Amino acid sequence: MPLISVCIPTFEQPEELRRALESVCLQTFTDFEVVITDDSMTDSVEQVVVEFRDRLPIRYFRNRPSLGPAQNWNSGIDRAEGEIIKMLHNDDWFGTPNALFMFAKLLSGGAEFGFSAGHRFWYPSQSVVRLVKPSAEELTAIGKKPYRLLTLNSIGVPSVTVFRRSLAARFDPNLKWAVDVEFYARAVKEAGGFEYCPEPLVNFTLGSPHQLTAKYWRDRRLRIYEHIYTYRSAGVRDFRWSVVHFWSLAGDLKLQLRDLKGFSVPFVMVAVVAGQIILRQLNTIILGIGRKINATRK
Repeated sequence: MPLISVCIPTFEQPEELRRALESVCLQTFTDFEVVITDDSMTDSVEQVVVEFRDRLPIRYFRNRPSLGPAQNWNSGIDRAEGEIIKMLHNDDWFGTPNALFMFAKLLSGGAEFGFSAGHRFWYPSQSVVRLVKPSAEELTAIGKKPYRLLTLNSIGVPSVTVFRRSLAARFDPNLKWAVDVEFYARAVKEAGGFEYCPEPLVNFTLGSPHQLTAKYWRDRRLRIYEHIYTYRSAGVRDFRWSVVHFWSLAGDLKLQLRDLKGFSVPFVMVAVVAGQIILRQLNTIILGIGRKINATRK
């Protein structure tokens, strides 16, 4: 049985998968298997898998019918035989030949969950946007109150994470936009902490049309639902965080009270939205007074 299962959930994008598998071929650490779960409608992914069968220990599974993103991710985890799960989405790739070795080392002391820094690339130019690396303060916050990840994703994409297969946490199929951060929060809580590698071990893409964040970012109803869902699933009684959790959403979407119609809304969310409406109205009044004062001076 391999120590590590590199789980690659796929949906089309054969060229991106080829890049990911090439990065796996370069790894110096060899005690691993590759588990590919395929939600594609075409045979394009399977054709790439055939190219690499002689180079990598691949187990390939075609989903019939398609499972959807979260269930496809979970399918790879559940089919894995390794003690350690290394997620690698098909449009991401290892940044260094020692990446798998470093991920194995991260959990060698018995930890159940860990993650590394990563390099974010812009799609489709593939130019480096920035190094994604949480600050010391953010790392402390994740350890003390992991549910804060629901408001600020200090970890990044699932491809920078590594965890033991024995961990009960899985990706929630009820979620789309917040599916990754909600998993991180539960995983860190269940594991009782995490290990972190500041070296950027994974490269990942920003702005790809296939990515869930890009697809669902402007879906107002979905984001309202998922903020309420994750707030309740976290089961916390931290009022200050609750305000922050809804404040950024209300400001970003410029929510009105009518936008909450049809949802079972926590009181704190109603209060936050009402507060932001008042602030926006006051801001409009102040700007109007300022313009009148400037006009009288001319």
